[in-house]
Amino acid sequence: MSFFEFIGNVDRRYIYVLLVILIVYPLVKPIGLPLAMSRETRQVFETVDALPPNSIVILSPDYSPGAEAELWPQTVAITHHLMQKGHRIIALSLWADGVMYARRAMETLGPKYGYVNGVDYVIMPWVAGRDAAVSAMGRDLRSVYTQDFYGTPITQIPMYEDIRDIRDIALVVSYATGDDQDYYLQQLQAVYGTPVTGGCTAVSSPGRMPYIQSGQLSGFLSGLRGAAEYEVLVREPGLAAAGMDAQSLSHALVIVFIILGNLAYLLGSKRPSAVGGGN
Repeated sequence: MSFFEFIGNVDRRYIYVLLVILIVYPLVKPIGLPLAMSRETRQVFETVDALPPNSIVILSPDYSPGAEAELWPQTVAITHHLMQKGHRIIALSLWADGVMYARRAMETLGPKYGYVNGVDYVIMPWVAGRDAAVSAMGRDLRSVYTQDFYGTPITQIPMYEDIRDIRDIALVVSYATGDDQDYYLQQLQAVYGTPVTGGCTAVSSPGRMPYIQSGQLSGFLSGLRGAAEYEVLVREPGLAAAGMDAQSLSHALVIVFIILGNLAYLLGSKRPSAVGGGN
């Protein structure tokens, strides 16, 4: 039996087993396959990197568990960068579900960088309104959040001593599946000039491009790939890099077997002629 005849007759279950191995292995032990860096991802990195020392940044994970696979790795990657640079963070969300991601980011990564609640970061409770809430932040930030997530009045939070109004916010980082990032762009960036960056799901990326072209949006991370690119830039490989490894290897396997399958059909099979009779 020739090689191509063998490929043409291989049990498909072996292919499935191999596919599972190629997906699971990188998730357990990331390989770190090379990635081409997108211009938008690099722009996010450069925006965060250029912030003045000890800046105050709003970190806003505006998503629910349905988008966690793409947007949580983005949240972690940029939070690493903010904390590496020593910036102070106001963690909040326009979504009720999103507050748990704001809290998780601070409480998971904060100890690694010696961050102290109330001094280096503050977690805010959910406030209804979304678009209206962002507009109110612009008019009077201190009136929108009078206490933090744990019920501590902002007058007792040391970090808030340096916050008078929205002009004291150096950057807004929003991760969104829908219009929430637009609210920051329309209500804060357009009115007060507050820089806005962040990320979105891959399917939402085309909708971000007009804001990039107008200069209102300072880059964005696109889906899992954008998160993986940022992990590479901040040298903190994590879920996104592992996911991209698994995706790349599984896609490569499918492509290889498509090619081999077609070659096996063309070169390895002895097909009866479609013309002619027989007995």
